[in-house]
Amino acid sequence: MEMHNPKSMIIEVENLSFSYIKSGPLVIDGLSAVFGPGRLNIIIGPNGSGKSTLARIAIGYLRNYNGTVKLNGDDIRHLTVLETARRVAFVPQENPISAPLTVREAVELGRFCQLAGGVYPSKEDKDVVEWAIELTGVRELIEKRVDNISGGEKQRVMIARVLAQGAGNLVLDEPTANLDLKYQPLIFDLLRRLVEKEGYNVTAITHDVNLASRYADMVFLLKAGKIFARGLPGEVVNLGILESAYETKLKIVGGSFFIPLGAGIEGGGS
Repeated sequence: MEMHNPKSMIIEVENLSFSYIKSGPLVIDGLSAVFGPGRLNIIIGPNGSGKSTLARIAIGYLRNYNGTVKLNGDDIRHLTVLETARRVAFVPQENPISAPLTVREAVELGRFCQLAGGVYPSKEDKDVVEWAIELTGVRELIEKRVDNISGGEKQRVMIARVLAQGAGNLVLDEPTANLDLKYQPLIFDLLRRLVEKEGYNVTAITHDVNLASRYADMVFLLKAGKIFARGLPGEVVNLGILESAYETKLKIVGGSFFIPLGAGIEGGGS
């Protein structure tokens, strides 16, 4: 429904530095990277490495940075809030909707940035909302209130909302954090479909290096606000790089599944 030109969907950051406190420690330190075009970019890294901060800079939420951020080739600082929302959409870790809205109403909110001056939604707008609801599998929830559904269901609703937004770049911060094992691969299967079939450029943060290994086109490993490693999944998600970045010993299970030895598992890597 919301088909995009994958060659034009891209987020670029150059020599990016950021601190939450003036003259304080850098959370992002001279980082340069290209997320896209038209691929599933997955960002991994230890806690405190700057992943969520980078995501908030990339969507224009944090602006007091040094360096350059471009959305589809244009400096984000030269775009209005509305123009930015039409180019990039964001799914945070926590559900940002606290009002007593139904699921349908929450998804419809995502379409607001496409309605000039609050014009009544067109047939196209309504069709996009229906497409987003169907694609994310929340049809059975549309009349329920968002504050009365499970955390995993809310996450799917939030993804439906950003799809209704119509932006070709999607940034997701821990999209499977509140989902059980059944839904984690379903969400990443959905992200792959958005890239391959709908032309989206998707950038997702995850703590699960195994999901990154399985689903990513490109993996970016952050440590201390810098790119520690980047490349194809097999180039980044490997024993040596992960143990060095996370400063812990890991065990490989089944040839490609990484488990920390500190979790009570004995024996070395294979």
